[in-house]
Amino acid sequence: MRSQEEAANESSVSWGAEEWRGLYARALFLVQDHDVAEDLVQETMLRAIVASPHCEDATKRRAWLVAVLRNLFIDRCRARRAMARAEREVSSMETSATPAATTVDVLDVLSACDLEEACRTLCKPDGELLKQVYFQQRSHKEVAADAGVKTATVGTRLFRVKGRLRRVLQPLVESRVATQAGRGWFA
Repeated sequence: MRSQEEAANESSVSWGAEEWRGLYARALFLVQDHDVAEDLVQETMLRAIVASPHCEDATKRRAWLVAVLRNLFIDRCRARRAMARAEREVSSMETSATPAATTVDVLDVLSACDLEEACRTLCKPDGELLKQVYFQQRSHKEVAADAGVKTATVGTRLFRVKGRLRRVLQPLVESRVATQAGRGWFA
């Protein structure tokens, strides 16, 4: 006599084969690439096997599978956009940096007063976040606990604040590096 687990495995294999073609057609329509479509369908079917909703109704099961496929496609698109955005930022940083402006040069041309003045241009919460993390040496976890937010939120806010601070300081650094290079300091 067969166990219930074997019977469930056989039924999931039979409905999996039925659903594969429909999911593949949808995935191919979305991505226009056979290999990527196959990857999406495989990931969808894997999730269906691992977290099967145990639906006997084929219509509900099909709708659930299509929703999983669509969500995987959206996640893939978001990841690709984020990767492209990061690559653009890196390439823009590489092209906008002057050859003489290394990290050491930037530290040489900025004074504590310059940094303090740039921090004053930030809104109060942003300046407070920088102060807590960098000057008071508090961990992201401690800052998050005080603010009542998730630790990842502190990291994200800090990343954005540093970007704003970088944009405020960049013209000053570039002008000072250019001035010093004209005097032969970095020749």
